[in-house]
Amino acid sequence: MPYVTSIERLGIQTGRLTSCQKHIIDILEIRFEVVPSPLRETINKLEDINQLENLLKQAVTIASLADFQQLINS
Repeated sequence: MPYVTSIERLGIQTGRLTSCQKHIIDILEIRFEVVPSPLRETINKLEDINQLENLLKQAVTIASLADFQQLINS
């Protein structure tokens, strides 16, 4: 197993966060066509990978953007 430096770990974590944020927005766009800028900004500010992974799953089944916004706010 190769040695991974702390800088590489940080890069990997940042990549995971960015990827998850992008996937959430992509799914919401596919389902609801337009994702308002404030919601995009809120998603892009989230830095908890567990929360983002949960939101990614919710984005697939949530009934509306308003419900998704409410989920983020809670």
